[in-house]
This record gives sequence, C-alpha cells and structure tokens, in this order.
Amino acid sequence: GGEYVSALVAVNKGKIASCSVQADLTIGGDQRGNCYLGMIAGKKYKGPMKKVVMSYVNDTLEAFANPDLEQVFITYSTAPDEVLEAVEDRLKEVGFKRIDKTHAGGTVSAYCGPHCLGILYFNDGAHPIEVKE
Repeated sequence: GGEYVSALVAVNKGKIASCSVQADLTIGGDQRGNCYLGMIAGKKYKGPMKKVVMSYVNDTLEAFANPDLEQVFITYSTAPDEVLEAVEDRLKEVGFKRIDKTHAGGTVSAYCGPHCLGILYFNDGAHPIEVKE
C-alpha cells in the first residue's frame, strides 16, 4: 500500500457554474524499494464551485478515511475566499491539526488551469511525533 493524495480539477463554465473531475493520485513503493506513481480519473461533479468542491472534499474524506490528522494541504490555482474558508472549516471539523493553504506551482496551474483545488494528506493513520531530548 501507499499514501494517497487527492486532487480536484474544476473548470469554470460560466459565472457561477463549474464542472470538475476528481483524480486520485497514489504514491507508493514495492518491497524492493521501487517507487511508483499512479493517477486514475474519478467522479465527475457539476454545479456551482462551492457545492462541487464541498462534495469533492466530503467524498475524498469518505474514500480515504484513515488520515494522519497532523497536517493537510489545500492547494489551488485560483479559488474564491468563500470556497477556501468552507474547505478549511470542514477540515477543522474532521480534526486536522495543521491546515496549510498553498498555491499550485506553474506546472500544475498550467495543466489544470484556473479554479483548480485539491486537498492532500497522508492516508495511513496517525504518526505521532516523538521529541527526543
């Protein structure tokens, strides 16, 4: 098994509507130490951006339900403040301790375009940090 990261591509189709496709990105390795990266297309969402993004966030949290709650990223090319705040509030409800908002880099932004948002977290349970003195 590997750690799972999820990404959402949302393409604006007018002033308030958007259409999006969820893609699940799997990063892992085999017993010999070889790394692999895979991406599969997921569910297609349609509707206003906030509704679409919140459905995606809830579906992702349900599908990848064993998160390490230490940290989660909200990564986006562009997104309204209202959408970012709603996503952050939902992740706080789940219990994530550290929520970092980051802008997608040039390569990702050029590939997915505007109005792209994803949440990224490790999906392999808790990893408490031990401080050695």
